[in-house]
Amino acid sequence: MVYLFFPSTKARDSHTDNPWWTCVGLNDQNPSCCAVRLLRLRFLLDYSGDPDGWIFAQASGAPLLRTTFNDTLRARLQRAAPRLGLLPGVFTAAAFSGKSFRSGGLSALGSTNIADHRLADAADHRSVDTSRGYTSDDTVDQAGNSSRVAQLFSPQR
Repeated sequence: MVYLFFPSTKARDSHTDNPWWTCVGLNDQNPSCCAVRLLRLRFLLDYSGDPDGWIFAQASGAPLLRTTFNDTLRARLQRAAPRLGLLPGVFTAAAFSGKSFRSGGLSALGSTNIADHRLADAADHRSVDTSRGYTSDDTVDQAGNSSRVAQLFSPQR
């Protein structure tokens, strides 16, 4: 496990002085998407020897700015697109950002039938209601609800 400390998040104002801790765990099923392995690599590449320093840092040691992170992410996605078979005009790196990664991760987690309070905790939302947008059923899910209802009326019950 890797523990992560956030002085503030999108869901919290930085002036509230209300930091947030979370952790990520090792993923042996899909090592290329393992947050622990990726953070370890980032740490090995960037650690300056300062235990209070930022892992995602500028050359000055200050925290990496959101715009710098997004610009780097988009440039890397653009370079990777041809290797992934994504055609120019079909794939637009400008559509991706740190926020889209967060939203996509929360949407994926929300589709796993995770308890509402756990999804809200993962998002660092103050209210479960704020996480509702990440649990919306698509048309396939809605159509599947018909089978669930039919099973409840089944004579075998």
